[in-house]
Amino acid sequence: MAYYTKLPIVLLSELAAGREDSNNCRIARYLLERLDCLEDVSIEKLAAECFVSKATVSRFCRDIGLEDFSELRNLLHQTENPFTLYGQSLPPKEQGLDFCRRVQERLRFVTESLDYEALG
Repeated sequence: MAYYTKLPIVLLSELAAGREDSNNCRIARYLLERLDCLEDVSIEKLAAECFVSKATVSRFCRDIGLEDFSELRNLLHQTENPFTLYGQSLPPKEQGLDFCRRVQERLRFVTESLDYEALG
């Protein structure tokens, strides 16, 4: 089982909501696939790797509720291994309950941190 931090949830949400061939989905997919090695990513490199402009990357950041690319880069630095797996240390029922608790905490965090005016 896995639990997710804020950034992966937002990126997965973008993938689920967008068209598969859209620029936002392309950027979200790129970030999700490389979360563990993006600490030094620049807007120029991200744009080049995703075959989009820097302005498109900036729009993507605003579209997912961030102020700018700097905020995205800060989140990338804060994101720990987003797919932490449970070991065999807990019985299955406790793993399930712990997983549900963690998901609820992360969703509450996302809910509290969204800019609802920007979404409206």
